[in-house]
Amino acid sequence: MECEIQSSKEIAPSSEIVRVYRKLKNPLLKSGSFESTKENKTQGLKPGINSKSFTLTPYEFSFKSYLSTMKGFSYRCINRNICNVLINVPLEGNFDVQNEFLSESLQNHITINTHTDDCTKKQNSKMASINLNNCIIPFESDEGILTEFVLKNPLMQPQMIKVALLQQNKKYKLIEIIKVVQKVRNQLFPKDTDQVFSTIFCKANDSEDPIFNLFRGTIKIPLITKKTTGNQEIVILANLPMLLKMSSENHWFIDATFKVAPHGFKQILNIRVFLPKLGIFYPTCHAFMAHKTKKVMQCFLVF
Repeated sequence: MECEIQSSKEIAPSSEIVRVYRKLKNPLLKSGSFESTKENKTQGLKPGINSKSFTLTPYEFSFKSYLSTMKGFSYRCINRNICNVLINVPLEGNFDVQNEFLSESLQNHITINTHTDDCTKKQNSKMASINLNNCIIPFESDEGILTEFVLKNPLMQPQMIKVALLQQNKKYKLIEIIKVVQKVRNQLFPKDTDQVFSTIFCKANDSEDPIFNLFRGTIKIPLITKKTTGNQEIVILANLPMLLKMSSENHWFIDATFKVAPHGFKQILNIRVFLPKLGIFYPTCHAFMAHKTKKVMQCFLVF
């Protein structure tokens, strides 16, 4: 099967077809022949091997591009993902014939933008680690300095405590830091039930009036199972204003939480009442329960 494609225009014979090849010219060139100008030769100008980066304490910069307009090199902060600072350094007065720095100080450079807080923090920590690696700090034998620091920062991790003290030229072994942290935390956050619910911890921090101190009520219910025999303990915490407010209201809002219950207890039961004038739910009682049985709940409500 043959197909013929005809055009409305007449097609010239193959002998009359002329193909024209045009040479693309650089618009910057004035003449037809390729003759590089002085400006074109500097388009790919780069600094020397030892001048591709430099440091302005505590920041570090790396080469970005050549600036033909100002005849200089542009450098940018190495933390380019969090910082957009640029420094333009002119060739005159700063570089020699091989484009190496003439001296450690820059002349007539231009800084664009300012360093971000994250960039500053990152570079300061980097410089601190470099300084620590370059100096030898003897181990400290005075445990009082370590204990004082841990008391001010009881929730800081031991490894971070070690770094923070090293920045103060205080060096301690990690195992010593861990022992002090455990000792301080046991004093501030005791695990012993009797100590936790004592008057040392169950008191108001913003008032010396004893009526605002937490009242502790303890209920012990016999627990007899196939495996164990003991008591089901309930520790109730409230103060006098909380109990008076709870007794004056007809509606209580009761909720129990399990995940934050301290060691030795299964759940924390919270009772709140709604105060329409303030538009808030006011906590009136907290009960720490060792078990989640129906009998324990009934004894608590009767109490």
